[in-house]
Amino acid sequence: MLKKICCAAFLAIGVSMYVGCDSKDDTTPSTPDAPKASAEGAGSAASATGGAVKDAASSASEKAGEMTAAAKEKAGEMKDQASAAANNAMEEGKKKLDEVMTYIKDNKLDLAEKSLDGLEKIKSSLPEAIQSKLGEARTMLNAAKAKAGAGLPG
Repeated sequence: MLKKICCAAFLAIGVSMYVGCDSKDDTTPSTPDAPKASAEGAGSAASATGGAVKDAASSASEKAGEMTAAAKEKAGEMKDQASAAANNAMEEGKKKLDEVMTYIKDNKLDLAEKSLDGLEKIKSSLPEAIQSKLGEARTMLNAAKAKAGAGLPG
């Protein structure tokens, strides 16, 4: 649509320039007002086309504003979802880590080992605070295993 309007504007301007720049010959047409009428018609066509171009530009500007607002809203929603997912991962990781620590304290070392292995497999997706505590939990589990192994009769 905008392309058609622009083409019409250029055509109208070209016609008005052609008619306006027409050289005068010694032979005058029988109706001397004919070029003047054509120039006035082309000028009014150019004015109408210019108005249409302005309307199209205004409409495009409004659409761009609407699209920008929609994009900002969607970005805000995505940010909220990412934040919720990070909080969920933090809570889930903390819950599993607490479970590992409880197993170690209760001397359920096989369950602690299994849970800790599961956490270590997804370590990269866990928050930094949980990742740093995994090493501490591993050290505690190894110490508990060594203590349990030393107490076995041989």
